[in-house]
Amino acid sequence: MANHPQQFHFLPKFGILIALTAAGTAQAQQDTLLLKELQRVTVTAARLEAGDLALPLPLTVIGKSRLQDGQQQLVLSEALGGIPGLFALNTENFAQDVRISIRGFGARSAFGIRGVRLSVDDLPESTPDGQAQVDNLDMGIIDRAEVIRGASSGLYGNAAGGALSLYTEEPPESGALLEGRLSAGSFGLQKYQLKAAQRYKRLGYVLYGAYTNYNGYREHSRSRQLLLNGKAHYYFNKNTRLTLLLNHADSPEADDPGATTERRLPYKASTLLAAAPNRQYDAGEALDQQRIGLVLRSQLHPKHHLLMRAYTLWRDFENKLPFSNSGIVYFQRRVLGASVAYTFSSAIAGRPYRLQLGLDLDDQSDERSRFNNLDGTRGDLRLQQLETFTNTGAYLLQEWEPLRRLSLRLSLRYDRARVAAADRFTFDGDDSGNSDYNSFSPMAGLSYALAESQYLYANVGRSFETPALSELSANPLGGGFNEELRPQQAYSYELGWKGAALSALKWELCIFYIDSNNELAPYQLEVSPGRTFYRNTGSTERSGVEASLTWLVAPGLSLSAAYTWSLFRYASYSTPADVFDGNTLPGIPQHHANLSARYFRKNWQLGLQSRYVGSLYANDANTAEDKPYLLVNLRAGYRHEGKKWSLAPFLGLQ
Repeated sequence: MANHPQQFHFLPKFGILIALTAAGTAQAQQDTLLLKELQRVTVTAARLEAGDLALPLPLTVIGKSRLQDGQQQLVLSEALGGIPGLFALNTENFAQDVRISIRGFGARSAFGIRGVRLSVDDLPESTPDGQAQVDNLDMGIIDRAEVIRGASSGLYGNAAGGALSLYTEEPPESGALLEGRLSAGSFGLQKYQLKAAQRYKRLGYVLYGAYTNYNGYREHSRSRQLLLNGKAHYYFNKNTRLTLLLNHADSPEADDPGATTERRLPYKASTLLAAAPNRQYDAGEALDQQRIGLVLRSQLHPKHHLLMRAYTLWRDFENKLPFSNSGIVYFQRRVLGASVAYTFSSAIAGRPYRLQLGLDLDDQSDERSRFNNLDGTRGDLRLQQLETFTNTGAYLLQEWEPLRRLSLRLSLRYDRARVAAADRFTFDGDDSGNSDYNSFSPMAGLSYALAESQYLYANVGRSFETPALSELSANPLGGGFNEELRPQQAYSYELGWKGAALSALKWELCIFYIDSNNELAPYQLEVSPGRTFYRNTGSTERSGVEASLTWLVAPGLSLSAAYTWSLFRYASYSTPADVFDGNTLPGIPQHHANLSARYFRKNWQLGLQSRYVGSLYANDANTAEDKPYLLVNLRAGYRHEGKKWSLAPFLGLQ
């Protein structure tokens, strides 16, 4: 892990937004946005729709304004920094993808998001084996983000840390919209976005395209990407709606600068340089992905609701790693999935009661090959196998209000997963094999209303996380799967207080304790330099405090603050080389905080965001430490409103 430079770097960005639409006054629109942040909102990430404050879960909702206005819209983590308990690394490494961890789960992922269940418009973005990449998502189309922190296996199965649900923009209520956005900045940033939306009788649609060209902050970190999104609703009647979702991502170039402490020039910060092996082996990735999905929502009766979904995904992926032996990975992925959820609303003992029964079926197939990396070109074939992960999950979710101020929420889910490898490179023997994983995931939560908009809550839950196919196939013995890897399990306990007051304050405070076993940890072998393998640790203990506050100080001015304190340690973990009992888990700071301010005055918008990250360890032995750092972002924008059009230039500094 590279040290952070002890100096200031300014990364300017500027852009212009052009929209043709039915427009209101800018001040009225922005005041409404600020007020929405402080109001109770209905969320769907917890399966049963409910108010965000009444749920016995730590949940944060991020709206469109924070996701899009004045932002670069390059990475998912850009607007999620104000969520306590959530920490992001690799924020602008488009080859390894942003690593988003919640309460430490996913911090040590080799790439992408692990331990957090990611979905977009009710379709799973996480693959059945629990791995998620966000290289096919663009913030320019995201309307809302809902983040659940803590055990989510009772809702979604293979997820130990939480759930992140994203929802794209909806068609307008009437008429049409055409919007274009051009932005540019330092290090060769160029981004072009185009959005069209319309509602006509029973049909509504949103079409979106984005092209990004970015040289990157560091050497060997260039990326190019084309993203296309389509969303269409057809309303059979007022109670039934069918949604078609389309997604295409083409990223022919995403270079990986790697991690380095090398300093070739005394005046140049080490973080600007790429690691020498990454340059030599042309480390990076290229991908092409398509997804199509259907979602049907129907109110069969005032007491009966039905949700059905089906989707399929194709992904061609090549990854050049910074070493020679098996240093090029190529796979063709196919994912198929379907689910059904039935919701029944009634009463027990005269008090409101809801029940949901659901079934999830998902199948993943990876045709994986490994080649030697000859300074960036393919060498001899070293591995070829078909890897499959099939999961069946059934769940029961109940919610009951036995008293006017008290609500009870119970969930129970059973998952059965089967993983298999069919070896097609048998010159060194047939390493085919399969394994089965089974898990029950119960969860219970209580919520008590202290006042109209203040709640105390408590929950307990059990979660699990299976090894991903990429982790299983990293077998130190050769082909096939690493049969020694087992799913990790965690038991979590939580108390919290959240609420809103005077239409000017909204807050959340929670404390938690998590006891986990068999967590997956990466390691390397001298005989395979550069390659990463995985093993199960012993037991870990996680304790933490998470707090957030949003305050509407005056008309047009809002302040937001979030703070996380984490004490994550190995309770019992040893390897043949060392004992790590009592050591701090790497990759997560003990302290991290965010403070932001936004000000709207007539047509002007100003924003200030600061992020503090405390020191963190980079290895299990706690001998390598990354220093604390502070990031400050400034942005300003102006919106000129016409009768049916608007023009909004903006400028930002990081």
